[in-house]
Amino acid sequence: MKRKQIVAMALSMSMAAGSSMMAFAADLNGADEGTGEVQYVEKSDVFNVVLPTDAGSTFDYLLDPEGLIKKTNGDRYNGKAFEDDKTVYFLHSDNTKYGNKDYTDTSDNITVTNKSTGAVALTVTAKIAAADGVKMAADATMADDANLYMALVGNDGSADTTKALTTEGVELSASIAADEDAYEVKWVAGTGDEPGKYEKQFTDAAKESDYTGFKSYTFKLTGACKANDAALTALKENPPKVDLTWSVKDFTLTDAAPSIATKTYSLPATAQAMDIVVSLGAGTLAAQGVADVQWKEGSNFSMMPGIEGFAATYANGKITLNTETVAAFKNDANDSATLVVVFDDADETTVEITLNK
Repeated sequence: MKRKQIVAMALSMSMAAGSSMMAFAADLNGADEGTGEVQYVEKSDVFNVVLPTDAGSTFDYLLDPEGLIKKTNGDRYNGKAFEDDKTVYFLHSDNTKYGNKDYTDTSDNITVTNKSTGAVALTVTAKIAAADGVKMAADATMADDANLYMALVGNDGSADTTKALTTEGVELSASIAADEDAYEVKWVAGTGDEPGKYEKQFTDAAKESDYTGFKSYTFKLTGACKANDAALTALKENPPKVDLTWSVKDFTLTDAAPSIATKTYSLPATAQAMDIVVSLGAGTLAAQGVADVQWKEGSNFSMMPGIEGFAATYANGKITLNTETVAAFKNDANDSATLVVVFDDADETTVEITLNK
């Protein structure tokens, strides 16, 4: 019995000692860190518009106020089929779209198709040159003493918008919606040093040639003629020229005015040509080039194309000062010179550049 008690006491003392040792052991700590990776679409906005940049002979026209083509069965035009009772004719590239008529009083359509991820803004302008003795008509009825009617016709897929041409010009504006079902996000694996990325791409269906989801806008010309003797003589001598332009703004571009990032330069140790890097801007605020570079000395004088050996030229995003110009600035009594760069944007943006010795 005593032995059992001794064993029991020894066990209890051992457990107590073990518990005390655990209590006084060093604290255990853990730490780690995690990095985040955001999943994002690299190419979220896509600008893709299909439109012709040159319409060829689409808007060339024939005037026949006396109906000579019908009277002669179109013999002059090698049996081409003409729509009856018209006085202005345009040639078609595919007569099956016009009842097998090669010539009608409307031109072929110019089609602008939006394959972008967002809506695009289209602008079409048209004007007709003035011709002495020819009065333009306001509509196809050819009222009063009008001699020639020519109009721009636009269609958004639901209705025509018609504007009679003038010598000052007319304009059609349209917003062409995007097809939301044409794109999907895809993973594009990287190659070489280029990492992979997510970007919006056409769906398989949208890649097919017979896909009909994309939205389009069409425009064309139409006309009529009713000439008296004086007008007929004027038209024969000088048929009025018709000018059309069309443009679509890239909505993925951010408007930015022309600028120059580095505005202070040190002249080279020895006289030699030097470059000044410029940005023409972007979007509707962009310039096409540099209009002038002026030396701000008393009254500014132009260095383009150059005065007394001074010369500055612009090409490919750089203004170049020739060797003579750099030498003149280095030999000048002043420690620095100021140039004024004038861009050819609508606001005629100017930026001053300092040249230090």
